[in-house]
Amino acid sequence: TDVDTLERGVRWALAQGAAFLNLSLGTTNDAHKERLQALVGKGGTWVSAGETEGRVYYPGSLEGVCGVVADESLERDVYVDLGGGR
Repeated sequence: TDVDTLERGVRWALAQGAAFLNLSLGTTNDAHKERLQALVGKGGTWVSAGETEGRVYYPGSLEGVCGVVADESLERDVYVDLGGGR
């Protein structure tokens, strides 16, 4: 989708009381960075694809978002805290 539609959807979800947003969008478009960062500041706990092999994804690499990466060496439902502090 485009960033306008995404913004409307996130604002709607937060207005409905959403506390957790899982948005692994996989976008690397820097033009989306500022608008997504502003949305993160509106509330909720955000989880999203972060950085993989030096490639930065939004919103997962933004401040205030729990960025995640896939690790095929782990068993299902196992996670490792990488201590990114986001």
